[in-house]
Amino acid sequence: MRQRLKKLLPILAMTCLVILHLNAAELPTPVFTNSLSIRTESGFYQLSWHFPPSVIPQDHWEFELQTSGDSTFAKYETLYQGPDFATFLSGLPNGHYYYRVRTIAEDTQTPGAWSATVTATVKHHSLAFALSLFGIGAIVFALTVGIVKQGNRRMVNTN
Repeated sequence: MRQRLKKLLPILAMTCLVILHLNAAELPTPVFTNSLSIRTESGFYQLSWHFPPSVIPQDHWEFELQTSGDSTFAKYETLYQGPDFATFLSGLPNGHYYYRVRTIAEDTQTPGAWSATVTATVKHHSLAFALSLFGIGAIVFALTVGIVKQGNRRMVNTN
């Protein structure tokens, strides 16, 4: 019986290691819910992701979201690491931004595969356009004040 156990012990140990390795390698790849190409004139947007319908999220999984100025991610910055399925970005200047997300096993810090890359282009309105809108707003405000004053005078004169 002991010899049988001695023979089975290495097999059992290898089986456990293989199972642990398979579980780490089988982390699901998140999918962005956004379009893979975002264009904005405001400099803010929300990135969100989910798992494919066949995946049941686990409590010990978290996400890592990275951004880069180029699509190769030669230089990148980790924007977020945690359990949430979305993040909000604001205050971005004009430019192109690239994002990717992956699942990480929180207990072992084993990373999964990267998602498809989302490309965001920020191109704010020109200053001339913004000033023209401000000017139109000022004219509408002045006209509204004038109409209210004139209506008030007529009401006072009829009483």
